[in-house]
Amino acid sequence: MAGVNKVIIVGRLGADPEVRTVGNGNTVTRLSIATSENWVDKEGQKVQFLGAGGEARAEGGYGQQSAGRGGDDFGAQDFGPEPSFDSSEEIPF
Repeated sequence: MAGVNKVIIVGRLGADPEVRTVGNGNTVTRLSIATSENWVDKEGQKVQFLGAGGEARAEGGYGQQSAGRGGDDFGAQDFGPEPSFDSSEEIPF
């Protein structure tokens, strides 16, 4: 069923895109996209974080395979779905 588990991320590029070819010959691109987050610090002051750089949009979904994202202090691996994007483009904000 198309459109289930769809992911759209819009934000500013934190670094230049990294393009590489994987073992099966597919080309993949890694994007670092910063998003706007805000929270309150210990003194009750609003803190805001926003990455700088160009604007971007990436669209795709979650694949069937789980991806290892490193381990914790006890050596346990953290596995979970990673989004796989079908398209991306530069957009003006």
